Amino acid sequence: MAVKFEPNLATLIPLGAMAVAISVGWGQLTTTVASIDTRLDAMEAAARGDDSRLRSAENSLSSMSARLDGISESLAEIKSEARDTNMLLRGYFEKGTKP
Repeated sequence: MAVKFEPNLATLIPLGAMAVAISVGWGQLTTTVASIDTRLDAMEAAARGDDSRLRSAENSLSSMSARLDGISESLAEIKSEARDTNMLLRGYFEKGTKP
């Protein structure tokens, strides 16, 4: 026995309401997905910016470290020359001569 479909107002109104509900739901889903996609893009852009700032800070610290190493070497040379000068001055004062 085959079921016969006869379109009438009692069958078409629920089908129309279902079509409208599906359409509204699809629209809301699409809007939500687009919103999430936009927020993810913004987060990725912020992360890239943070990465570039971090790399910049690392490079700055690296160059600062190299400068401090150079300053440390210069101070070591100054200390060494000061020791040599002090030794010469002690020698002059011990001998009683004027420089």
